[in-house]
This record gives sequence, structure tokens and C-alpha cells, in this order.
Amino acid sequence: MKKIILITFSLVIIFGMHLILIKTNISYAYNINSGNNILNIGKNMIDNNEIIKGSCWNFIDTVYKRAGYNTNNRVTIFKETKNGGKYADVDIIMPGDWLYYINYSYNMIEHSGIFVKWVDKKKKIARILGYAGENRNLPGRYRDHDLRSVYNIIRPINNGTNISTQKNINGKICPSNLILNQNIKAPDEGKPYIRNGKYHWYTKNVVKEADILQKHLNRLGFNAGPVDGIIGPKTKSAILRLQKYLGTIADGYVGPKTRKLLNNSCN
Repeated sequence: MKKIILITFSLVIIFGMHLILIKTNISYAYNINSGNNILNIGKNMIDNNEIIKGSCWNFIDTVYKRAGYNTNNRVTIFKETKNGGKYADVDIIMPGDWLYYINYSYNMIEHSGIFVKWVDKKKKIARILGYAGENRNLPGRYRDHDLRSVYNIIRPINNGTNISTQKNINGKICPSNLILNQNIKAPDEGKPYIRNGKYHWYTKNVVKEADILQKHLNRLGFNAGPVDGIIGPKTKSAILRLQKYLGTIADGYVGPKTRKLLNNSCN
């Protein structure tokens, strides 16, 4: 009997921690405006040959501050030790993120930079905006880096700034016009797009809420594209990114648990 109680108690703790993780991750949903703002500031500094002497950290910290993201407007969404062996899933990396990683091209030292875009995602090669460091008398630059070993990711968030504010999944229940009442499954490879109000091949029901799902995804910063009620590749990609942030299986299926979280994510 004691063993059963202990197992039950352990499961409750694990489940509770999982809910905390879900609520924490969604609070840091990516906002494309924030990322673009940081990249634009960094580009202007490079174009003007501006020199910020010090470490790679000093240059990036300056970029973030000039873009309006001081320490209280940044959040760590992934953190491990450099040599810990556990590194970030590349799918969670977004433009404007501040990355710490092992620099395979320079003595295997730790290095940091701002993610711009993928050059070859399969090989984990990315364009990075940064600075050479070591107190060199040089401006910032763009370089391609191997991101196999990213051990820290810092993301900008907005606290009342004039850029679209990040939304918190722990918000209030959404208004009736933003409530999802149906499960939605993004189409599999080769299947036709799902159109709002048309027959749904997966649930065998008429989908009337695809546009509401798109509104939620865009509002939370996952960029589902135009709100047109069509779940095509871009919306499906946004669903998968949402699921990765929630820590759930990335299968494109928006079921009861995800709907509940979205329905209670308004301010």
C-alpha cells in the first residue's frame, strides 16, 4: 500500500512539473518583430563599422540594449553547461536569439552570437551576427557557424514596449470569438490543405475554427501567416513550433489539452 501511495505521489509531482514547464515555455513564444528589431540594430552597427571592444558578449549585449531589450526584457529558454553533452534542439532557435555554443572553427572555445538564418539546417550551419571578441579593434560581422552544440539560448521578450507584447498562457479565458471547440489535425504529407468550413478528412467533421487557431498562433508569436482558414504548410509549421514549446509531441494535432491552453491564453 505504501508503495502504491509513493508511486502515485511521484506521478503527481511529475505531472505538476510538466504543467509548470508548459506554462513557462509558452510565455516565451517567439515574436518575429522582436527578432527583426534586434537583427536590424545589429546590421546598422555593422554597416556603420561601429566597434564595441571587449568580448563577444559585450557586442551582443549592446545590440540587445539598443533594441530595447535590457536584462529584464530577456529570458533564457534553454541552458546547459558547455561540456554537459545535452544541447539545444535546433528547431527552437529563431532569428534574433542570443546563442552560446562551442566554436568548432576556433579552438573549441565557447562563443556567442545572434542567430540570423539557417545556411544548411541539416548540417546545423547557420549565419551568425556577432563579434570576434578578445578585445579586438574590429566591428561586428556575419559568419557561418556550426550549431551542433548550442548550450544556452536567450530570447527577447516585451514588457509593455511598443512592439507586440508577448502573451502568457496563464492569462484569462479568451472571448467567445476566440474559443476553439474542435480538435484540428494539420494535413499529413501529400494530403490536401484543410479549409475552414470544409470536410475534415481526419476528424470526419466540418472544421469551422481553423481561422481561430491561426489567430491564436499569430497572437502568441508563432507566425501562421494570413488568417485565411486554410491550414497549409505555414500554419502546420506554426502548430509544430507551438507543440515544441509546449513540450508535447510535435504531430500537428491540436487536441483537447492544447485547445484548453490556447482558450485560456488571453489577457
